[in-house]
Amino acid sequence: MSVRARRRRLLTFAVLPSVAALACGRTPASVGFSPDGEYLAAAGNGYLTVWRLPAGQVLLRTPQRGRVHTDPLAFSPDGRTVAVGARGIAVAVLKPSPRAFSLNALIEVDDLEFCRDGRVIAARVHGISVSLYDADSGAMLLSYVGGRWHRGLYLPPFPTGPVTAPVAFTCSGPLLVIARHTGAGSHAALFDIDRLLRFAARQTAGADPPVATLLDPEPRGMGVRDIAVVNESRVALCMNNTLRVVDVRAGREMARLPLPGCRAITAAPARPPRIVVLDDTSGLTLFDLDARSARPLGSALRARSIALRRDGGALAVGTAQTVSVWGIGPAGLTHRGRPLRM
Repeated sequence: MSVRARRRRLLTFAVLPSVAALACGRTPASVGFSPDGEYLAAAGNGYLTVWRLPAGQVLLRTPQRGRVHTDPLAFSPDGRTVAVGARGIAVAVLKPSPRAFSLNALIEVDDLEFCRDGRVIAARVHGISVSLYDADSGAMLLSYVGGRWHRGLYLPPFPTGPVTAPVAFTCSGPLLVIARHTGAGSHAALFDIDRLLRFAARQTAGADPPVATLLDPEPRGMGVRDIAVVNESRVALCMNNTLRVVDVRAGREMARLPLPGCRAITAAPARPPRIVVLDDTSGLTLFDLDARSARPLGSALRARSIALRRDGGALAVGTAQTVSVWGIGPAGLTHRGRPLRM
């Protein structure tokens, strides 16, 4: 075998998800409940697994072509579909019968969400842009690069000034929140998705500017690390070792809580609204938005990823190669069922 053929063979094996899973294990880099709580999904190291709850029956387990670390996932609002990002966007349809297929294989996806009643998929791509895709066809509609919107695929020139890459985003009803770093620091801006879609369809000459700037630039610290929707009007941000809750409609900050190492958020629009934060030591903190109180949930779980059920009564925690479901009560976390193996 020639040297060139041997290199090609090694490269081929390097990207196979099965080999990656054997080497690194099926670590759940991301987890999530379906909106109705019927399904639980986990993705990591090139695999997507979906369980039916409460029994934990495996509904779907499929390899995904791509990288071996990020693998973000998101359920559609009707709970019938789950999308996962790796080398492109893959979609698993759960009803009436489970099946998986590739929606767009031309991109590297770092994060994704369904927006606007599931008609649009928003994705953070290559760490340089937030792009909007048609959820049915996979066509790229818009790209947000360098603080501006562009129709279709846009490849930015080599940067000559300050980097303005988006670092996190989330959808809240018809609104899109994007946090990015600029030369002045980190800030979050608000966009109207319907206006953006009209621009994508060439019904307007240019993309509208942000509806509002939610947070003024903060030049110090690590910036925004994660964003989560609390409900239609509130979003939570991990920013500069602080949990910040912002009213997106009023454009004002509602609450601020110092949380050193804050790196991941999950939220539920329950009554009262609940927010769980994961820090760099794998510690979990429950934040009651109405009472403005925080309660540690423990650090012995070695959590890699977290997700709250929509009613706020259960928390999924991804660890080394398993996902566990925990109930949240006055006494803290109570284990529900056996750990689910990816």
